[in-house]
Amino acid sequence: MWILLAIYILLIIAISFFPLQIKVRRNILCSPVDLVIFFQHLKNNVMDLNLLKELIYNKEALINFVIFMPLGVFLPLLYEKFKNKKKMISIVILISIIIEFIQYCLYYLGNNQSFDFINIILNVLGATLAYNVYNLILIKMEKLNLNR
Repeated sequence: MWILLAIYILLIIAISFFPLQIKVRRNILCSPVDLVIFFQHLKNNVMDLNLLKELIYNKEALINFVIFMPLGVFLPLLYEKFKNKKKMISIVILISIIIEFIQYCLYYLGNNQSFDFINIILNVLGATLAYNVYNLILIKMEKLNLNR
């Protein structure tokens, strides 16, 4: 299981930071933080299914949703303290923010990736969905074992 976790972490690093293009940006005032897009999503998608439709049709959004799903299973499986849903969500938020912050810093070195709040939300939703499915499977398995 630890080998799978290591491979998974390497894949997240590869997807999040590479290809790494280093070229110092001259325009420091250009912000790589997608605040406007984030607030437009909040405004347009409250009580609307457009966010779900975008998730399905937008490759980047789908990747951000799916990429943290294994983490929602690995964390409670390998670490007892992450069987608590709040702790699992907290560490997923922290890891997502760290990744986005590193992308924010790399933006000024010429990388084309930027800090995006929506990525954090999608990462957390993906991990939480996987965590819930994992727990449902565990509950079903326990019920089957009790009925024997």
